[in-house]
Amino acid sequence: MLMILSTGSPAGTNDVQYAFNRPSSLSFLPNGDFLVADGYGNSRVVHFTHDGEYVGQWGTKGAGDGEFDLVHDVAIDVRGRVYVADRRNQRVQVFDQQGRFLDKWTDLGVIQGLYYVEREDALYMTDGPNSRIIRVNMDGQVTNERGNTGHTDSRATGSSSRIDALR
Repeated sequence: MLMILSTGSPAGTNDVQYAFNRPSSLSFLPNGDFLVADGYGNSRVVHFTHDGEYVGQWGTKGAGDGEFDLVHDVAIDVRGRVYVADRRNQRVQVFDQQGRFLDKWTDLGVIQGLYYVEREDALYMTDGPNSRIIRVNMDGQVTNERGNTGHTDSRATGSSSRIDALR
């Protein structure tokens, strides 16, 4: 099923429910609802039902808890926690599904991409400027990394570029 929520013209502001300003990604909740990372022109995460009905949103431009400076990606874990790559603030913020701030993780690099792996209960993150991929546990601690500027443990040495090397 294809659903168009906005034509993209004119670009929406942080206050508009169904128009975006250069969204960068989306992620689906187990019930089919989805979250949009509307972060290049706006600074928010927008929640829609599986039918495309607006549920709510959170975030404004800034550097405080619950504020963003380029929402670049969003991921959801098995517990329903929402992880937001707050790229220019160089952190990942953690929320519940209603947008209540729970935690923030810093000192991870400039996180651009997030991917939750349920069977490992871990997040994989891309740190573009540092040319690396990191694996993070659910407490925000780096458990492994792979890339040009990152170190690797003994399981990640050699010429293999498979993601298995990060486990």
